[in-house]
Amino acid sequence: MDQGGAVPYRIRDGQVEFCLITTRRNGGWSFPKGFVDPGETVEIALKRETLEEAGVEGEISGDPLGTFVNTRWEKPADVVVYLLKVTSCHDQWAESDVRQRMWCDEAETLERLSKEYLREFVRTAMERLS
Repeated sequence: MDQGGAVPYRIRDGQVEFCLITTRRNGGWSFPKGFVDPGETVEIALKRETLEEAGVEGEISGDPLGTFVNTRWEKPADVVVYLLKVTSCHDQWAESDVRQRMWCDEAETLERLSKEYLREFVRTAMERLS
């Protein structure tokens, strides 16, 4: 895989909440993802990217939620996406000056995400977590 992505979540007051971040390109809401650097695994890359982009750390929960093709770059990138149980949330992080972070319940997450494949990852995550 060329990129790793995470669907970060936490349980708060018995409810699942997802961590969304704004994209740098258009300010829409999405999940963290990024390229796998030489010598990294997809799992290490997605944890690094999640810390840099969202300021959260966590542990991968199970098998991948799925894959998609990121066509933003000159060469399309294959992205594998994992569910990430957040264990730590920082007030400041590497990209906090260029991204917003928001915790949302399932309904608000589905409403804010503009891409259907991202909404499908949320639905799959909810099936696993219920």
